[in-house]
Formats: sequence, structure tokens, C-alpha cells
Amino acid sequence: MAVFQGSSAMETNWIGITCSNGRRVTAVNLPDMGLKGTIPKEVGNLTSLVFLNISNNSLQGHLPAELGLLHQLQYMNLQFNELSGEIPSSLSRCWELRQLSLNGNKFNGSIPGVIGNLSKLEELYLGENDLQGRIPQEMSNLIGLTILSIPHNKLEGPIPVGILNISSLQTGMTMAAMSPLQQPHDPFKFATHRSLFHFPSHAL
Repeated sequence: MAVFQGSSAMETNWIGITCSNGRRVTAVNLPDMGLKGTIPKEVGNLTSLVFLNISNNSLQGHLPAELGLLHQLQYMNLQFNELSGEIPSSLSRCWELRQLSLNGNKFNGSIPGVIGNLSKLEELYLGENDLQGRIPQEMSNLIGLTILSIPHNKLEGPIPVGILNISSLQTGMTMAAMSPLQQPHDPFKFATHRSLFHFPSHAL
């Protein structure tokens, strides 16, 4: 993916690429473009990036740890690709993240507890992967969370009480295909329709 090569100063006339006046890349908006290959480690060079949407493509491989260098990133949408491996703990260094959408891939392993360090996170989509283990207690620290969507994984164990007590959680947690979990009866709406996987299409 050539867009991620080189430094963060780029041409301003590329389709789907938005740059600041200083020619720093601030947005990459390339959904449904038939993109293939892997996300290169050079993505970490785009240190001014605020918006990243490369959803609904055919990207493969692991997420590079260098994504954690994107300290200004607010929106990351990688949903419905063929990405695999574990979710890198380095994402916890994307301190400005408001929305993180990784659903519809092939991620495995456990949900990293350090996601709980993303204090500004409002929407988290991890459904339709192969994630295992327990929902980490650290996610109770996401006190601004409004949407938590984690259906169709292999999670088990109880849902942390702290998550149930997040007052801002409005749309709720999708629970389909999570039978090993001890599901609560009241606090969440058990909705499964695809509108819960909506991600804004606008670029900042």
C-alpha cells in the first residue's frame, strides 16, 4: 500500500487522502477500494493522521505495532478485511482514539487489557473475529464508552461488573454467539443487526 510509504508529508491530490496546509497526511479514507496486501510498518510515519478508514477491502496479515505511533489518531476503521493475529497492545498508545473498529476480520488471542487505557474511546467494535478468553477487567476504565460490540467470538467467563456500570453505554453490547459468557439480563440491549457496525464515512 504505497500510501503508507515514506514520510508523513505527501502529495495532496491523491484520492481518499487529506492533507493539512503543511502537507501532512491527516486522513486516509479508502473503503471498498479492493485493496490487497498487508498494512506496512511505515504507517507509523503518518504521525499527523487523525482519520483512518480502510474498511471493506482484502487486506491480510498482522497489524503492525507501529500503529501505536499514531498519537493523534481519533478514528480507526479496519472492519471487514482479512486481518489476522493478535490485536497489538501498542494500540493503547493511540491516546486520542474515539472509535476503534476491528470487526469482521480473523483476529485471535485475547482482548488486550491495555485497551482500557484508551480513556477517550467512545465506540469499540470487535465482533466477528476469533477472540478468546475473558473480557478484561481493565475495559471498565472506558467510562466514556457508548457502544461495545463483541459478538461472534469465543469469549468466556463473566462480563466484568465495571463494564455493566458504565453509565454512558447506550446502544449496548451485542451478545450473539457468546453462549459461554454469563450474560446479564437487564443492562444491555441484545441487538445484532448490522447498524451496530456502522462507521462514519466522512473524513475529517
